[in-house]
Amino acid sequence: MKKIMMGGVTAKLLVMGAVSGLLLAGLACIRGQLESRQHTYRHAKDEIERAAGGDFSLAGPYIAVPVTHTWYQETVYSDGSRSKEKQTEELTEFIAPVKGTYAAALKSDMRTIGIYSAPVFTGTLGMQAEFMVELPPKQGYEYHLDSAQLYIRTDRLNLSQHPVFTLNGTAYESDIVTVTGKERIGILCAVAPGRNTFSTDMVLRGAGSFMVTPVAKQTVMSVASDWNSPNFTSCDYLPVVRDISAEGFTARWEVPYASADTSIGFTYVQPVNLYKQLERAFTYGILFIIVPFIVLFLSELFAGVSLHPVNYLLSGAACVIFFLLLLAVSEHLPFAAAYVLGACGSSLLVSLYLAAVTAKLKLGAMMEGVFVLLYAYLFFSLKSEDYAFLMGALFAFCILAAVMWCTRKVDWSRIGVRKAPAEAA
Repeated sequence: MKKIMMGGVTAKLLVMGAVSGLLLAGLACIRGQLESRQHTYRHAKDEIERAAGGDFSLAGPYIAVPVTHTWYQETVYSDGSRSKEKQTEELTEFIAPVKGTYAAALKSDMRTIGIYSAPVFTGTLGMQAEFMVELPPKQGYEYHLDSAQLYIRTDRLNLSQHPVFTLNGTAYESDIVTVTGKERIGILCAVAPGRNTFSTDMVLRGAGSFMVTPVAKQTVMSVASDWNSPNFTSCDYLPVVRDISAEGFTARWEVPYASADTSIGFTYVQPVNLYKQLERAFTYGILFIIVPFIVLFLSELFAGVSLHPVNYLLSGAACVIFFLLLLAVSEHLPFAAAYVLGACGSSLLVSLYLAAVTAKLKLGAMMEGVFVLLYAYLFFSLKSEDYAFLMGALFAFCILAAVMWCTRKVDWSRIGVRKAPAEAA
């Protein structure tokens, strides 16, 4: 322990702390670059999704029946005479289906802006609905069933063609209709009292999510897609049946009550979100500074080597550079390949540098072993999201236990205290 005695353990630890602070500041700068790149990715993703039509959402079909309400308003004058004046107002009666069936077949594609990509989809949506037009007669109310509007609520940007609406066996090409002052996709039509049937097949496009509002008293929807990582929990109802495989998924929903403020469907989740993995990797960045410093400190304590603060600074900087390499390379190569390249480059740089500085090949080999352990731990933590916290806690415990075991016989109070020379006999 002679080498480290000269500077003192306390001074060495203070220097290591100061160097660690500088390196953490550098790591924070790189994390800022990660946030900037992530913002650029989100902007590119938003642009791709906007050009593809954005989130697909649909509510309907509905029938809007014009209603004329007529009544007479009586006026009493000061001389006791009376008069009645006819009053009218135009109202709208909305009718939702009693049964609604939806069947979607979707195909996904990856679109790219620069180095960034996001999934979009195209496909078809078949709809069948059954209406019961039952408008009880009320005095003064006239229902204009021959001037009704049948419509759906969806964004026209999500439609690739004009859908054809079939009502009671008659086909109508849909257009923009105005319902209570708002533009909808629909038709002007005549409906009959009692049962009315409706069907259509829509050619659609979109990105981000596919959602339908269950407006019927009984709604059934089935979806078949080639996307293999859907997120069903983003909607209000989970599918009653689902099957997910590497080739895609199928799902079926059954909703027994109309619920105009809820949705069924799914969102598109990219199976490997690069920037989420990078964020999680940066969470463990402090370990790549502390653990190598602990090893170097113990080497000074037990192996008789002497390291300057600059050696700590350069070694730590090489560890921090790993995260910069990982960020830069992973935008062009698969994450695993970028990880291996960054890990090999950073660990070999530090190991060879220390072997050259100390003239001890064993120290360089030992550092390489430490880095293999560190990088392997980080990689498996990134792949095991559900157990990452547990793995981190166990790893920190093991590091602390190893340090305590290696220093169990060190008398810290005696380090740096010179022994008095023995008296002559």
